Amino acid sequence: MTHAIIIEDDPMVAQINRQYIQQMKDFCVDAIFENGEEARIGDFTIGFFMELAKKEKGINFRTLLIA
Repeated sequence: MTHAIIIEDDPMVAQINRQYIQQMKDFCVDAIFENGEEARIGDFTIGFFMELAKKEKGINFRTLLIA
């Protein structure tokens, strides 16, 4: 399973992106952030993915950009 986060300031666009990603086989959206500050690597994001990795005993990180 490939886990994704979405960073998008428009809630409607964020939901469209979520629907698009979740249609792909073996992809899921774990979180949506309104801006880069919310999603910055550090406090939440690293801890979130570390906990997820513990639960799944391995995690596939990929960068998916949708413009």
